[in-house]
Amino acid sequence: PPSRAVIFFAALSGIELETREVDMYAGEHETDEYRRRVNARGKVPVLVHGGQHAVFESGSIMRSLAVLFDAPLLPLHCPREMLRLDTIVRHITTLLAGPVLKFFNLAKGFHACSPPKKLRKLMLAKQELYNAIRDIDETYFSDDTSYVDGAALSVADIHLSTYIAQLAPDMLDLTLFPRLAQWYAATSARDAFRRAHGEYFERRAALDIGRLSPAPAPLLLFGWHTDPHSRVVVKLLDSMRVPYEMKEISIFDKEHESPEFKKLNPYGYIPVLKDGDLVIFESGAIIRYLAAKFRTPLLIVDRSVPAIHAGVDVLQEFVSLLANDVLAVLHEQTTTAESVAGAANARQSVESRLRLGGALSYLSRVYFKRNPYAVLGPFRTIADALLGEMLWQLQIIRFDLSPHPVIGRFLAQYQKLWEGSTLHRSFQLNAGNISRLSPLTVSARITLFGHPLVPHSRIIQLLLLHASIPFDFRSVDVLKGEQKTPENLA
Repeated sequence: PPSRAVIFFAALSGIELETREVDMYAGEHETDEYRRRVNARGKVPVLVHGGQHAVFESGSIMRSLAVLFDAPLLPLHCPREMLRLDTIVRHITTLLAGPVLKFFNLAKGFHACSPPKKLRKLMLAKQELYNAIRDIDETYFSDDTSYVDGAALSVADIHLSTYIAQLAPDMLDLTLFPRLAQWYAATSARDAFRRAHGEYFERRAALDIGRLSPAPAPLLLFGWHTDPHSRVVVKLLDSMRVPYEMKEISIFDKEHESPEFKKLNPYGYIPVLKDGDLVIFESGAIIRYLAAKFRTPLLIVDRSVPAIHAGVDVLQEFVSLLANDVLAVLHEQTTTAESVAGAANARQSVESRLRLGGALSYLSRVYFKRNPYAVLGPFRTIADALLGEMLWQLQIIRFDLSPHPVIGRFLAQYQKLWEGSTLHRSFQLNAGNISRLSPLTVSARITLFGHPLVPHSRIIQLLLLHASIPFDFRSVDVLKGEQKTPENLA
């Protein structure tokens, strides 16, 4: 990184440099000839000017270039400003240099079959790195910050962007730090940045860090784009970069009830994962299987990290309880108040709304204390997908999130992440097909006969709500056989 920082500084200052590559993997910097002729300490970078004077250490090289070529990025005429910039650069280097290189070296040698001990080392290194980046984000960036040190580009931006570039975007999730991410996007868009880091990005891509080798047989996921359980599994697969094929099972066409699908899952539920001859259904079981089989530094979920593994399990149970209250509110919104079922649902909805409010306050207080964009710690895990998909349902019931601003920020960020996923593309494709149909003219109010506990009834309710179509819901008690009364059969 220090070598690229010098190249970035020179490119920004309009200084032409002749570069000579020192192969550190081959140990060229440790040879006697290099130590004798270039740098006795065996370090890089080194600046040689006029064939005689050698300058070591990136900060000293930048000062020398500023003196020789009158580079404006260093305020040499103002000692007080220089001292302040030196303090900032030293702070950034102290925080990031060790954690960045430590995580990079661990991730570089990490693969799906790495032992649990190495996984734990990687998790601890990642936690240290994200904590350091958060400290920098909180110290130097605000909503109106364009540069690290105030309103002008400086060497502080050069040093920080170089450390971030060592990992971003493939190995570092900058969406957790929106202000820093905005600054890095602007900095990395410069031509000088691409000149300094372009070759490094190409070489790092060739290493294929963080990507998994293809499975012996491709994974096949059976699911549906509007099903939250299917979306959680897809989110995990996309985050872990596991190659898979998605086969949509249309709930509307009852494909999940077909004899062929029931050979995979006799209960006819989605999602179902097929890995070779192994068939797994129920989203929780699929998540645990994928977490055990595939390991990646981008998403750590494993029994060797007990705190995160337990946190995921707790969130799964928590999400299941939230789902019951969301459905209760949904039923109240889709049931006529005049009916007996409507009055009962209204009472239950009040209780459910109170429980939802309490649950969201608990989430804000317990899970989002340190990081408003990740549930279990400094980086994302599958717990974020579990919770994000559940909170996404709150928009359907138009639940007021204004008393819970932390939850609102988390949900907004989660939706941005979902925009590029496989399921979002599938959702857009289906929405496009629907938009090409003839416009729907509703001449009379729609009445839907169903039962709150029947999934097919809920699916149609969700479809009508999404389309903003007014309707009445008439509850038919299937437990009492009301669907078979002469009135309903008619």
